[in-house]
Amino acid sequence: MGVAITPCLETIVKIAKYPKGTKFGLVCISNEFQFKVQSALQSTGLDVDIIATTSRELNDVKNIVNSSDVVIVSPGRRKEVKAIV
Repeated sequence: MGVAITPCLETIVKIAKYPKGTKFGLVCISNEFQFKVQSALQSTGLDVDIIATTSRELNDVKNIVNSSDVVIVSPGRRKEVKAIV
C-alpha cells in the first residue's frame, strides 16, 4: 500500500518495477487525484492494469483491495484502507 498526495516520480518508478500483469487498485478521495495518477502512468508509457474508486462504500473499497495485487492510496483514505488491508 503506497500513500501519495500527487503521483511523484519515485512512486511511478516503484510501480514500473512490478511485473507486467500486476493488478493495481487506486483508492482516493477525488476524481482529480484519480485522473492525475492515471495520466502520470499513461504519460510514462507504462501499460498498467489499474482499477480505481472514490467511493466511500465499504464494499466498493473492499472489492478494490481484494482484486488488486498492489493498492495505491491517497492520504485522506489511508486509515480506512489500512483497516481493510
